[in-house]
Amino acid sequence: MKRLFFSICLLLLAVGCDSAVVTNTGIENQSQTINGDASQKLYLPIYNFFDDNGFVFASGTWLGKGVGYPVNVVDIHCDKIGDICSVAEGDIAGNSMLPLNVKLYTPTTWNANEILIDNGNLGSLACARVIIRLDRVAKQVTYTQVPVNSDTKFCLNPPSDQGTYNWKLGDGQDLLKAK
Repeated sequence: MKRLFFSICLLLLAVGCDSAVVTNTGIENQSQTINGDASQKLYLPIYNFFDDNGFVFASGTWLGKGVGYPVNVVDIHCDKIGDICSVAEGDIAGNSMLPLNVKLYTPTTWNANEILIDNGNLGSLACARVIIRLDRVAKQVTYTQVPVNSDTKFCLNPPSDQGTYNWKLGDGQDLLKAK
């Protein structure tokens, strides 16, 4: 529980530490002003990956086609002893909301090469299967989402975010370079 609290605190602090700056002209269709003040700046985190045997930490920004809100921060902590991974995500929705989403997962695979987080065990309750892979050798994190259960009543009209996506956790600076 202490590590989960620590993860949430780190996510909230990540916006101001070792970051790439985004101004109101930095990204198309995304307001980067804070409370309408163009002189205030928003910061995106640099990519970090830390692996100390029983504890793996990664933070950065989801990058790739289909990221709903490109101005985002992601903080992933995995604890081998607790057999748990926390994935905390915050993103700018519109120009005034900063929701925080924290999910806890039991890793499906944990070995010297990788940690896999797979929500595939949700059965018919899920409209999308999400796999987060922490590659411990390459020190990279990927996110894959594919639609599932599209024939069930619950998933017949899935939200628009239930497509197929392949993202990587990267440096906020890369987001700026892409625009």
